[in-house]
Amino acid sequence: MEHVAARDDDDETVSTRRSSAPAFEHYTLTVAPHGALAFELIFAPKAPGAHDFELPLELVAGGGTFDAMLKASALRPMLVLSQTTVDFGERIFTPDETRRVPFSQDVVVTNHHHGTLTWRLEVGDDVECFAVTPKEGRLVPGETTTVRAAFTPSAPKEFEARLPLEFLTEQEQEDGPMPDKPALDLVLRGAGANPRLEIEAPPTEDDVEYQRCEGDVFIMPTVPIGVTSRVLVYVRNIGFEHMTLEHEVPPTCPVTLDVQFPDGKTLSAAIPRVPIIVSFAATEPVSFATNLRLLDSDGRSYDVPLAGAADACLLSTHAFLDQYRYDWTFYMKDGRAPKLVPALLAREMMERELKEKEAARAKKRASLSGKGKKPKSLEDKPAAAPAPAAAKQKIPDGVDARKERPLPNDELAPLVCQWLNYHALSATPGPKAPLKAIPEDCYENNGKVPLDAIEALCGKKLPGRLQRTISNDRELANQLLEQYKALLLFLIERGCLLNQVRPEQLLERHHYILIRDQQAGAAPTRSIKEARHAYWDETHATVAHEAWLSVLLQTIRVFALQRLTPKAFASLPGVLVAKPPERKDDDDASRKSSRSNKSQADPEMGGSNVYSVGECVLLKWFSYHSGNGTGAPAGLGKRYNTFGKAFGDGAAVCGCVASNAAHLVESGGALANLKTLLEPQNDDEKGELQKMAAEALVKLRCDLGEAGADEDMIEALGAEDFPHLDGARGVLFCLHLYLTLPNFVPKTTIEFNATLGAALCKTIELKNSAARDIVYDVQLDGSRDFVALDSRGKPRDRAKAATVIVDAKGKGDYAVELLPRFSAPVGGRVTFFAKPCDRPGLRAPALVFGLQSRVESHKACGFARVEATCYEPKTFDVPIATPFKEQGVFAVKAITCECIEAYRPARPAAKKGGPVSKKKKRVTVDAADLWLQEGRSGPVQQAAKLLQEPFHPVSKQLRVSKEGDAEFKVEVLACSPGVYKCEVRFLNEDIGEFVVEVVAKVGLPKKAESFKFALEAGADGQTSVNKLLKFSSTNPALERALGFLTERVSSNAEKALVRQALQQMSRGPPPPDDADEPVDDEPGADFTVVVDSPFFQAADSVFIAAAGGKTKGPAKAQLADVKESDPLDAPNNLLLSFYPQKAGAYAAGIVAQARPGLVHDIRTITLDAAVTVPKIPTTIEFRAPARQTIVQEIPLQNATDEDWKFTGNVQGSRAFSGPKTLEVPAGGTAHYPITYAPSWVGEEKAKLVLKQAKSSDSFEYQLEGSAEEPLAEDHVVLQCHAREPHRHIFQLKGGPKPTTYTVEADLPFVSGANEVQVPGNKTVDFPLTFTPALGGKYTGAVTFKSAQGTFIWWTVEVHVESPLADQAIDMQTVARKACSAGITLVNPLDEEIAFDVVCEGDGVSGPARFALPPAGEATYELMYAPLISKTHRGSVAFLNDRVGEFWYQLNLDATPAPPLTLAPFACAVGARVSTKVTIENPLPQEIELAGSSSGPTFVVPETTVVAPYQAVEVEVTYVPSELDADQTATVKLAHEALGEYEYVCTGRGTRPGVMDEHRPSALVGDPQSYMFNFRNPFDAPIDVDVALEEDAAYPGALQLILRRPSLRLAPRQQTAVPLAFDPRVIAEHHAVVRVETDYRGERLTWRYPVRGMVNAPVQLRAVRLACKAKTSQQREVRLRLKNLAELAPGGEDFEFEVAADDPEASAFAKRALALKPVKLHLDGITDELRFDATFRPLRAFAGSVNLVVRRETGGRWPFEVQLEATEPEPDDTIALEASLHHTAKARFALVNSLSTNFEPFSAYFTTDSSRALAVQPTQGLLAPVGAEGTAFEVAFAPTKYSMLERGRLVVKTAETTWSYEVRGTNPPFVVPEATTKIDTHMSARYLRN
Repeated sequence: MEHVAARDDDDETVSTRRSSAPAFEHYTLTVAPHGALAFELIFAPKAPGAHDFELPLELVAGGGTFDAMLKASALRPMLVLSQTTVDFGERIFTPDETRRVPFSQDVVVTNHHHGTLTWRLEVGDDVECFAVTPKEGRLVPGETTTVRAAFTPSAPKEFEARLPLEFLTEQEQEDGPMPDKPALDLVLRGAGANPRLEIEAPPTEDDVEYQRCEGDVFIMPTVPIGVTSRVLVYVRNIGFEHMTLEHEVPPTCPVTLDVQFPDGKTLSAAIPRVPIIVSFAATEPVSFATNLRLLDSDGRSYDVPLAGAADACLLSTHAFLDQYRYDWTFYMKDGRAPKLVPALLAREMMERELKEKEAARAKKRASLSGKGKKPKSLEDKPAAAPAPAAAKQKIPDGVDARKERPLPNDELAPLVCQWLNYHALSATPGPKAPLKAIPEDCYENNGKVPLDAIEALCGKKLPGRLQRTISNDRELANQLLEQYKALLLFLIERGCLLNQVRPEQLLERHHYILIRDQQAGAAPTRSIKEARHAYWDETHATVAHEAWLSVLLQTIRVFALQRLTPKAFASLPGVLVAKPPERKDDDDASRKSSRSNKSQADPEMGGSNVYSVGECVLLKWFSYHSGNGTGAPAGLGKRYNTFGKAFGDGAAVCGCVASNAAHLVESGGALANLKTLLEPQNDDEKGELQKMAAEALVKLRCDLGEAGADEDMIEALGAEDFPHLDGARGVLFCLHLYLTLPNFVPKTTIEFNATLGAALCKTIELKNSAARDIVYDVQLDGSRDFVALDSRGKPRDRAKAATVIVDAKGKGDYAVELLPRFSAPVGGRVTFFAKPCDRPGLRAPALVFGLQSRVESHKACGFARVEATCYEPKTFDVPIATPFKEQGVFAVKAITCECIEAYRPARPAAKKGGPVSKKKKRVTVDAADLWLQEGRSGPVQQAAKLLQEPFHPVSKQLRVSKEGDAEFKVEVLACSPGVYKCEVRFLNEDIGEFVVEVVAKVGLPKKAESFKFALEAGADGQTSVNKLLKFSSTNPALERALGFLTERVSSNAEKALVRQALQQMSRGPPPPDDADEPVDDEPGADFTVVVDSPFFQAADSVFIAAAGGKTKGPAKAQLADVKESDPLDAPNNLLLSFYPQKAGAYAAGIVAQARPGLVHDIRTITLDAAVTVPKIPTTIEFRAPARQTIVQEIPLQNATDEDWKFTGNVQGSRAFSGPKTLEVPAGGTAHYPITYAPSWVGEEKAKLVLKQAKSSDSFEYQLEGSAEEPLAEDHVVLQCHAREPHRHIFQLKGGPKPTTYTVEADLPFVSGANEVQVPGNKTVDFPLTFTPALGGKYTGAVTFKSAQGTFIWWTVEVHVESPLADQAIDMQTVARKACSAGITLVNPLDEEIAFDVVCEGDGVSGPARFALPPAGEATYELMYAPLISKTHRGSVAFLNDRVGEFWYQLNLDATPAPPLTLAPFACAVGARVSTKVTIENPLPQEIELAGSSSGPTFVVPETTVVAPYQAVEVEVTYVPSELDADQTATVKLAHEALGEYEYVCTGRGTRPGVMDEHRPSALVGDPQSYMFNFRNPFDAPIDVDVALEEDAAYPGALQLILRRPSLRLAPRQQTAVPLAFDPRVIAEHHAVVRVETDYRGERLTWRYPVRGMVNAPVQLRAVRLACKAKTSQQREVRLRLKNLAELAPGGEDFEFEVAADDPEASAFAKRALALKPVKLHLDGITDELRFDATFRPLRAFAGSVNLVVRRETGGRWPFEVQLEATEPEPDDTIALEASLHHTAKARFALVNSLSTNFEPFSAYFTTDSSRALAVQPTQGLLAPVGAEGTAFEVAFAPTKYSMLERGRLVVKTAETTWSYEVRGTNPPFVVPEATTKIDTHMSARYLRN
């Protein structure tokens, strides 16, 4: 065997056994730093051969592994022992040595060697309590011998002895033993123990040798209310000779425990064990854990841990009900909740109830029959004898203690997994389901899955959840134990009955054994320890299964089942029951009513001893919906008292589903055949119902799917499982249905108030208040008129479910579009199925919305708008585009016609004169309503319909193409003008329905007659004439229209009757029923007359006699001159008067209309009159530049019906021209154009004569033209370079004669010929050369003048670019460093030349002027100082008007500046150190530097602002994160205009020590809290210990208020260190906060000094200093220090400071307040401190600061100093004078004499200033001393007259204020003095005395 050496600090090992029969043992070895550990491995083979193996070693902290290779070999044994270890176990120790009895065991020794062996056991003197006989012997081959070992314990402890067994062969006896011969030992073990009692559970067949220990609890089965729970406990006597037991029940136990000793209380050697039966029965739900105390004869106590529960809920009592299902049954009385009763009593109770009912019925019958004999009541009868079975058998009252404790049914856990996966974990069924087995999946990830499910159900975060991974196994087990302790406490506090569950039972096997071993303590013997481990290992699966199942079921009971209340049941969708009365506790009366309401509560939902209220609600809900779904009246269906019966009835399950999801009963639904199977006749039909229910749940996605895979898979809950869903499984499944099925009752019905054929879209908006996203699968069912739309507005495929994602705390929407095909309402349904998600949580409920269409209008698929004429039929095609892309034949379903705009006759035109007709009053009747009265004959009704419906379809059917297009012919014929609308409805039962709309505008009928006449005006242009118009008695157009309407009648026999009815309706009202008396009035009608021309006047109406009457009118209308013999007021006569205003054509329309019947009789007549007037001369003036053309148009309007043709003739000057002919259309307007084109400056005159071809009319116009100087021919733009000639050609056009032009130009650099000759009627190109000397833009003109004074000119714009560079200069430097270049220029002239120098390019600069001496040279020095690194170009140009421009190209290259290396940093870890770098801003604008660092240990501000031309210091901070290690980073400060500053920083972290001091402050006697932060500076987690070292002088004044002094901080994590400061005296208090940790083997300590500053209370009386700004105030301040303790002998000196919380107040006081101490030494406590205070404010301010007096030995006295500076007197007065609506301005410059830097300012007028005053600028930078000053401009713009406008101008900086009084006035107004020109005063001599 080999030995392994390792470094360690001790040789102690700790063994942790992972299982009862482990394949390996796990040891933990601790090795000290730089230490060594040597340990020995014992090799005890059990079979001969080679045994090589690797010893795995694993580092716990670092996680690394390495193996040590071990080699060993086992030889064939010579001497074999029957057992090498003899374990005597635990034996009772007796102090009396005379009574000690040894305990013995035998060991058989056998010789397996081929020779004789001599053996000997070496028993040393140190072997205690053990003895062996014989100790030596000799064995021949194959011989055996027996060695007896004896054990006599001498003390109550464990004993062990290892006896070496030596054996020698015959050869070894002669030669000596082999040197490497293996050793053989006989190990003897045993333990002594004092006499005691042991508490045992009842023995079982599979019992192991297990001794109960700490942590073992006797569980009493959970039973229903009123049922007795029992547990059997055995007490074993170990070592006592005789004793009597007594017991004590703890008074705090919530139940009454009954303790019975069936076999007595005496224990002895003859009676080593007695049983104890403990029982209880509860009257309300309860859970408890307590200790029953047993007392022996000597007064020693032994605790019996007990735990139990009672509840009225199947989720708690499921195990009891399952085991005792044959002994107990459910009994339900009518109208009451079921109860659990013994099965033997159930029959008797039922018989008693039947007898009571029969007696009640007999009593009722007797009262109804009137008999006085009263039936004997049930109470009067003798008690019924018990049933034979009940008399013979004992009625059970609860648990049989002799039986095994009830355990949960194996089928319950899978259903719990499925329920939680669905509701709490929102998981996808299948292999990936998180909860597949209990308790196996409850261990993963430290219990993550069940804890997530519990958090989801309770809606709260569980306390104590393990948040980090722990590598140490034992620590992890203890942390998990604490986690489950917190879990159980959380659940128990909220009502879960879990006192019987212990937290260690929720651990996985290994941790469970580890914690139990830890709880039990050291075992007396190794065998007991091994027995414990074996027992825990064997029972762990059952214990954990029961514990986790109880936790999960109680969670469901409390957080899901208990939320089911009668009120919640009544408010469920689809439930129509009265809600329970609400309880009001406002007063005594309300409390009484609430007590009475209890009696009114539903008895079916309370009072059960086995069902909770929630379970009763489930049963009632299921019974209600099962009856409702199967057709029973609401609430009158079959009532179920157990869940097994409920789910055993397939029809009931289907009915419950159908009641909530009614759409499944529809055709094609999963429950479509439900009505045919409501009463199943055989098992096949029952099975079919179960399958239908299962399929319906799958359809609704409410099925509980499978979980897991392979052989461990939980199969989905199917139809075959429904009959077996009883007890707790039935509760879970019914609760599942209760939580899911009501969601399928539509939340609401969305109504689509749509238009037929028009799409209507509505959006369903979903809100998500949860903290996770919800994904819905959306299913649209119902009519195919409903279509879902995607996000792009495109229709979705119905076959594919849409997905809607509702973000956490967000919204989602789903759009549904309705395209109605029929006008009848259709329905649909949108179902949102919540999809499982990856994150645990409550599954979102399904959402169902009903869809209902309501077609209120229609969208026309075809539309036509036509215009028709009254009395004229018109046929037209209506184009149709249906929404159905299908071919089919549509029938005309209905035609609807209406008049949407009736014809309103125009009001007659106002009369201007003429005769007034006198008309005889006639009796006329409006007969429209008379013809429409009921009771008219068929022909009359048919005729009325023809007149009211002017539209008539040509065909009754319509064939539509497969594209949905068609044309439909419609005829319109109206007998009355107006706007008519027709809707034709087409229907195809298979395809759909659509509407075609036609609108016809029926105008007045065509003109019947037309008359013309002419009239000549007089000399004054005025004239008039009268005409007489005679109407015909008949209207031929109307007669033709009635004939067309008659043809629409299909029956020839009816046509004549309809025609006759039409004739009657068109002439007047129907004859009265009593028409016996003759009518004197002549038949006819009054016609309203309307004339559309104001120049024609007529009477408002005329009476036209009907045909066949007394008056014989003409056959046609006539227009004649008025004669004296003509009767003007005769029937059919109308007098017309014509009053024209001027010459021209006058047209008028006369409309005479009447409505004698159902039609309008309208006569239309047109009149045309021609009037001529005298001619009037007209002059037209023209003005234009020479050689330009303008056109003037003369409008000519033709008001006649004939086209006019004019001839035009222009006479006089040739500058005028026009067309020869012009046509003016009838009723239109034309324009005659006159063109004026002068050739040169001058005046022109001409005449235009326009004559009409058909008449002698002519028009003359005088034309006068004025020509001005010509415009430029063109604008020439030239592009050229300086000092380079550029040639341009000007084209000169000649006139009729040759012309010579002289050339003039106003540009100095133009050259060319001075003259040019241009031949007649030709074009000459004339060149000019442009040679500019300097670059730039020049404008001028080039003019060509002739000898005759005419000229031609052009404007010229010359863009001159600089010449090519004379040379390229390369300049290169580093950013932010300057370089220079010299440019040498030579002057060839004899005079000095001065150049203007222009430098371009970033960073390029130089002098702006440069001079060259005569005939000499000079060097110009150019500077290049870039700010940022880049490669670019620039230029320098030298400009002179005489020699031109010279420039040089600059090739500029700025390389990046090298990084600067800062001095190394050194700082203690946990602290920080800083240095400052200076950044200058040479730019005129403010910049903002962006800071960055390449490592977290060096920090710079993210942004730094630098003012223009200023410098700023930026702080670089080093925060070390490592100890004794160099840390490097690069810090950058960058700006796009200033460039990048780069610094290389190096730092090193040192050991911490004394850190920065903290100074908490508090008022004396007023405790305060103070907090500072400690940050883990390292990149690894550390454990810190925080402690406080107090000052002995003032103990308790400073205290740490940490909850835990030891903390674990994550890398760089920060934690707060809170302190409480409660001073009792005014003195400084000192302490040190010590923070310690171990980091990489070193102990680090941070010491934070704490100096507690004690303040006296703030003095109530404040010191007040007040004056105007820019003045001063001085006063003496005396201060007395209150609460001052005794002073030192000789007095003490005090210090003072001025402090303020407000930074603005602090800065103001620093500048404006000066305190000079006069006396700071106090000799006594009543003495005073004195100060001279000087207050010199420079600006207005109001605030306060504190004058703080400090004592060297500790103490602070704050005194409030109130500072108030009012507005100063104005620094100056500014007077402005301006007129109304004019602006006057005043300018002045202001310099800040108090600063040497530019300071921000704001300028404004105070609020009481005049609005006419303004100042600019209102903000900016105020110039400092030495600058030119900042210019301000004050403006005065009055908008009204005023005596004086005042204002206060304020210019304010951070330090001071300037104010000015501004006065604005208007100019003085001088009243003019005037003298009268006429003397109005009478002389005195004319006055009388």
